[in-house]
Amino acid sequence: MKEVLVLVPCRDRHRQMLRQAGACRIMFGEDLSPEQRAQAIAHADAIVGEPEIAEIQTAEKLAWIQMTWAGTDKYTCTSGFPQEIALKTASGAFGAVIAEYVFGGILSLYRRLPSYREQQKRHIWRDCGSERTIEGSRVLILGAGDIGEHLAGRFQAFGAHVTGIRRTA
Repeated sequence: MKEVLVLVPCRDRHRQMLRQAGACRIMFGEDLSPEQRAQAIAHADAIVGEPEIAEIQTAEKLAWIQMTWAGTDKYTCTSGFPQEIALKTASGAFGAVIAEYVFGGILSLYRRLPSYREQQKRHIWRDCGSERTIEGSRVLILGAGDIGEHLAGRFQAFGAHVTGIRRTA
């Protein structure tokens, strides 16, 4: 039976769902001592999370690492990563969430919400000056991948003219 080691924290209901899938033996790194973790890595067929390169040097049959972020630099820009291990990224999984976070931050600054929040804490209310609107503004997005595309949609919905650029066509 294949062994999968999950190194990222999981809620109980997600653990249960993974165990019920039943196709493999699931182990959770947060339940293991450092010695048990090292043994689990040594025997895992797949890992969800980002173990250190030194940790996977002892992996006997590791074929796949499912990363929880989009970039692989941790492994591909460092020597010593075993070439036979397939790296899978979470690229495309966070576009909508990160775009909302970025858009919310920009909207907050345009409307001077941090300044007004500080005033509210001190029980005062003064005009903090003119505010900007997104409508009619020009937005340049550097990096028109998944996050950039979602962010562009948010700005366009507010009436901005959006231009996105990226390294590749």
